[in-house]
Amino acid sequence: MPAVAVTRAEFGDVARLARVVAAAVFDLPVSAFLIPDEDDRRRVSAEAARLVYLWPALAGGIVWCTADRMAVAGWLRHNPGQAYEPHPQAAVELRRLVGRWYPRFQRLAEMLHEAHAPLLHLPHDRLSVLAVHPDRQHRGGGTALLAAYHEHLDAIGRPAYLDAAGPELVGFYARLGYTEIGEVIRLPNRVTLHPMWRPATPPADDAAPVDIEGREG
Repeated sequence: MPAVAVTRAEFGDVARLARVVAAAVFDLPVSAFLIPDEDDRRRVSAEAARLVYLWPALAGGIVWCTADRMAVAGWLRHNPGQAYEPHPQAAVELRRLVGRWYPRFQRLAEMLHEAHAPLLHLPHDRLSVLAVHPDRQHRGGGTALLAAYHEHLDAIGRPAYLDAAGPELVGFYARLGYTEIGEVIRLPNRVTLHPMWRPATPPADDAAPVDIEGREG
């Protein structure tokens, strides 16, 4: 399989990447928990992806995407005493957008925070979203995005955290160095999310430095 080129996303990429996230996560059980009505979910999913995933990652971390903008990974940086706080207007916009489903978004956010809280005293980066458009899945895009950023994290000795969106994804992340930690998050519709942690792996002595601010990965 040919190498997948990755690059840092910019604000001008948000609309397109939001549509990618919406398409990638539409059928996930956690999406069905958030918005059970498929018509409602289809109507708001791209804008919800912008508000929940992409804008926060651009403001409080970094977003990487494949060169064709068909896969995206958003990361949030967590440092003790410097937690990223979403702009209050984002919650207002999300409430207006999803209407009656907003309490479900609140509940999920609370449960994710509870699972993540024991690690907030440790500097690390959190994967807030990894999404590959259905037309590009199983071609290495998601793996390439994670591998590129992991190389950067390893170079600076920084761990990573994520919540795997179901048991079927635990093995995928385990192959990339993550292990399950803490308690499984159980949603009311029996969906489970799995907190996972990846310690930094020291790079080889002859490894080239990674330019995370650059355009090529």
